[in-house]
Amino acid sequence: MSYKNSLCFVLKSVNYRDADKIYTLYSQEEGRISAIARGVRKISSKRAGGLDTLNLASLTYFGGKNGHKTITEVKSLKSFRRLKANPGKVAVAYKIIALLLKHVEEDSPDSKLFSALERTLNLLDDSVFSDVAVLSYFYIHFMYSLGYRL
Repeated sequence: MSYKNSLCFVLKSVNYRDADKIYTLYSQEEGRISAIARGVRKISSKRAGGLDTLNLASLTYFGGKNGHKTITEVKSLKSFRRLKANPGKVAVAYKIIALLLKHVEEDSPDSKLFSALERTLNLLDDSVFSDVAVLSYFYIHFMYSLGYRL
């Protein structure tokens, strides 16, 4: 069993069984991946806070060939609190997540797209530019990663 350490954005979570959740993550090294966190729904779980949607976290996990990867360790690196406090910015972030979930295949890494996602969420969190400008920035980088050129 080999353990991997990776920077990931939490895109989505779904409750699974009594105390577990299945997460859809966007990893710097592996692209979009699915992973299960056991016991994360328990009140005493120390990993739950680091796995909130839109968080950037350093994750340690194992497995993955026949099923989901299993998350063993979580360290939250950035939670984008100002972004999450503004409903308009959250709507923009969820548009980006929906785009990634629909058009990015599992296990297809793209470090430039990961960097564009990180930069986009930082721009939304900093509130320097308008939401439309930030969304356009991401759309351009996303289309570029799909092979379209301006």
